[in-house]
Amino acid sequence: MLDSQTALVEPIASNGIQLQAVEIYCDMEMENGVGVTVIDHDGERDVTVHGFEGYGSYSFIISYDIPFEHIVAIIDSSQFCRQFVRWKCKGALMYDNITQEWSTYWTNRSTAYLATNEYKPPSGFFHGPEERIICDCGINDTCQRSDVICNCDINDYIWRSDEGYVTNKDALPIVAFFAGDTGDIYEEGKHFIGPIECYGIA
Repeated sequence: MLDSQTALVEPIASNGIQLQAVEIYCDMEMENGVGVTVIDHDGERDVTVHGFEGYGSYSFIISYDIPFEHIVAIIDSSQFCRQFVRWKCKGALMYDNITQEWSTYWTNRSTAYLATNEYKPPSGFFHGPEERIICDCGINDTCQRSDVICNCDINDYIWRSDEGYVTNKDALPIVAFFAGDTGDIYEEGKHFIGPIECYGIA
């Protein structure tokens, strides 16, 4: 088996233009010898959110290690891509059933760059290829209470978590993370966003 290593890659954009070469890490162990392209960024750690009460009033704009057009070209030309996202919460509501608003969500390539005064449609914590605004536990009926679609919507002061891999390529990469309902002294959240991982040829 080949060793994992960094390599120069020249992605081809959807319009057929070959982009400038960038250095990418190729992981040969993650998928049993299949080369996995790993694109890192500055949000690969638990980032604490506190003091932001308004829905979506906290924002974290992800800064990737390579240009955005290169990321999109790599995702579009790969057979399979995924990106892990997790929200740990303590008294921090994620979706308000009464107002039908998302307090905590993320945006993808199609929603992130709308004009600042436009409503940015939220991407929920869906797991897998489906673009469903629902958490992984809601899809699999494994939430810690039966009347919620996300663990964080229990909205108590116990640390809980919603997480999963996003595999819908059209919704990748995750571009920004938004949160709210952390303004109370006892409310807090932590977000973690993993690297983009792609393999295979589309």
